[in-house]
Amino acid sequence: MLGFHEPPGNGQTQTIATPFDQRTWRLLHFVSFLAYLGAMLHGMASGTDSGLGWVQGFYWLTGGSFLFLFTYRVVNSLVVKAE
Repeated sequence: MLGFHEPPGNGQTQTIATPFDQRTWRLLHFVSFLAYLGAMLHGMASGTDSGLGWVQGFYWLTGGSFLFLFTYRVVNSLVVKAE
């Protein structure tokens, strides 16, 4: 249930971001990444429809997008720091 409830909560924090310091803001985003991955892994492991082709495609698409964007973000931040 955390995977279902957490991302909308994360979206709500974007509208009130100014009261949070940078450390708290990053922690909230890190927790949302973990919640997404946990929800996806839970669905893949115990979902009743996880054996269907379109559901597996959805997992590959969303998981691959997440992995690509996360990797891009990390690599980009390392390149900017090196400059």
